[in-house]
Amino acid sequence: MGYSLFSKLNSACRTRIQKLFTTATPWINPSPILKWHLDYPSRKNGIKSTHSGLTVQGWVLLQESCEQPVYIIARWSPSFDTCHQVNTKRQDVVRAMQERIPSASKQSHCGFSFTVPYSAGKIELFLRVNDNEWPLQVIEASHPHHVSHALKVLKGKQGWLFLDNDTNNSVDQFTGKVRLTPLSLNKWNLYFQEMETLAKKHSQHYAMLIAPSKESVVGAKYHPQKEGLSPVTQVVQLAPPSLLVYPLAELKKQGDTSYFKSDTHWSHKGALTATIELATRLGIEKSTLEQLFCNDVYQDLVKGGDLGNKLTPKVTCRTEVLKSFNYRKSVIYDNGLPNIGRIIIFANKSAPIKEICLTFGSSSSYSMFSYLSRIFESYIFIHTAGNIDPELVEKVKPDYLVTQTNARFVVQAPTVEYSVSQAIREKITSLSKEEKSKTIKNRLNNNKETLRRLQLDHLEECFLSEFNNKLEFE
Repeated sequence: MGYSLFSKLNSACRTRIQKLFTTATPWINPSPILKWHLDYPSRKNGIKSTHSGLTVQGWVLLQESCEQPVYIIARWSPSFDTCHQVNTKRQDVVRAMQERIPSASKQSHCGFSFTVPYSAGKIELFLRVNDNEWPLQVIEASHPHHVSHALKVLKGKQGWLFLDNDTNNSVDQFTGKVRLTPLSLNKWNLYFQEMETLAKKHSQHYAMLIAPSKESVVGAKYHPQKEGLSPVTQVVQLAPPSLLVYPLAELKKQGDTSYFKSDTHWSHKGALTATIELATRLGIEKSTLEQLFCNDVYQDLVKGGDLGNKLTPKVTCRTEVLKSFNYRKSVIYDNGLPNIGRIIIFANKSAPIKEICLTFGSSSSYSMFSYLSRIFESYIFIHTAGNIDPELVEKVKPDYLVTQTNARFVVQAPTVEYSVSQAIREKITSLSKEEKSKTIKNRLNNNKETLRRLQLDHLEECFLSEFNNKLEFE
């Protein structure tokens, strides 16, 4: 825009344009950085790593000491930032710099140190003060061969185990270092809007369930680090209250019995709590649910878990497991795939709700099967981590539409433009020999007529076509 044209605009308009450009590219403001240095990774010192990830360590001195918090931003995804305060005491820097830089003595807490996952790839580093950012450097998170990639376990108090920084940055999410970007929040907002529009067109009742992280429920007592404002809080604040089920308060009230000590997922009793909260949001009377589950019998057993099994020796815990009912007796179809792309269909003629419930869920849904399969006469589960296939919803026209994801997954907003058929093809293509054998073992198709009635027979055909092609190719 030429100056002559800009000068003809009114004052308010000029102010808005100036603010837009300042906000869009904050580093056009004069940089406050006097000197900064990266200890790790660097050409001089090489890399420093832990099982959690690559260590990023250094220091920064400003032109003037600042009363506002100063942060280093590590960005490798458009969906979220990881934000780390510059607050580590670095007397070595002060001693080396105070003669040349008098203000250094007032900035002794000029250091920073944090880890980034090896899967991050290229990482952009920025300095942030207030709402302004200045670029620092781009680094690469390469995975050293001598570091175990599988070990992602933090030992908490009294034998409780938690996820270490996995690909979702679980620890940084819990401590509040991960914040969703405006782009990510816009995607979440679009997801909620499109889900409601789709559900109102094809279903009578609908809801989204986010399973709270174990850290948020029991972390205050047992996690080795202090809790901060996590990304799931941003999503909860954004979601329409009529749509979202986030049973954090109810699980906290339940206490230690809500989660397994040695697993990331909720216990059977925690799953029951979540099921009741979800079902009541869907309009089912609480008295109906209480009557349905009042005679359940639980057994105290020793179990491992997805965390305990990663340690050597393996760590187990005692927990109460539902004994009086097993959902497998009501399964009529299971394509057997591991995780994404798996489809399980339940039929239960004695269920009080004589209608169809379709769930696009994730791993936390599995421990709810023994409850949900007793509520609905037809219950369909598809493992998509909350992503919705609109064509499938239109075909099935479920009376109840549910999406479910886990709190640590919210760093990637789901979509309402998902294809289950494509997910099945991609999953089968990626299967290892061991996974193929396990898939064949898990498969079940007891009622082809019900599969056709539910408008899901095309997904079985998709599975068979792709799976047989893969076997022939090998």
